[in-house]
Amino acid sequence: MNFNNYVGIDISKAFFDVAIQSGEGYRYYKFSNDLKGFKGLQKLLPENSQAVMEASGPYYLKLACYLHELGILVSVINPLVIRRFCQMRLTRAKTDKKDAKMIAEYGKAERPSLWKPEEGYVLQLKQMQAAMDLLNKSKTSFIRQAEAFDANEETSKEAARAIATARQAIEKQLVSLEQKMQALIKQHHGEMYQQLQSIPGLGKKSALLLIVLSGGFAEQQTTKLLYRLMPPDL
Repeated sequence: MNFNNYVGIDISKAFFDVAIQSGEGYRYYKFSNDLKGFKGLQKLLPENSQAVMEASGPYYLKLACYLHELGILVSVINPLVIRRFCQMRLTRAKTDKKDAKMIAEYGKAERPSLWKPEEGYVLQLKQMQAAMDLLNKSKTSFIRQAEAFDANEETSKEAARAIATARQAIEKQLVSLEQKMQALIKQHHGEMYQQLQSIPGLGKKSALLLIVLSGGFAEQQTTKLLYRLMPPDL
């Protein structure tokens, strides 16, 4: 039997609203989304608390890590899941207090699984992938600009040279980042990396991206994924 006290937290960049059950109703609080606010929340949490919050961009992460390090149970939920839960309850009112309450109600009804911080190497992989995405966008912009220059009757050699130099620098950075990502993945998920590449249509880059986007997969999730993707004769 579950005796957790589900605490709903509606979090944004600067503040977070909290709904803590009290008798038949809820008590509501508002804190700044910083260390001072985290400590304020910590003092109010009842025993056996399980904090439930949405995965609101990057804004939830510091609070979730803070509570997790204290040994407080934390669940992080996709906002779409909470929205559907509210729709099923025919709740349309949109206020910070109401949102915090509905997140707490979701916790009580669904008893969500616990969250834990990602491994440091996973965060590094995701950051490197984000950097690669930005670099590829810049590279595409330079390519289009070079094509636009070529379409003109007159082309500045200096401008063309500057763009070519910038593209070469970006390509070197992309190669370097990809090599470092592959090294990290081989260190932590070498066997999985090879297995994914054995699936028809999945090359090194696709296998790398799958591991990065999944956060390295949980062992059980990985097994299920491989069985779905791999043909019977492999």
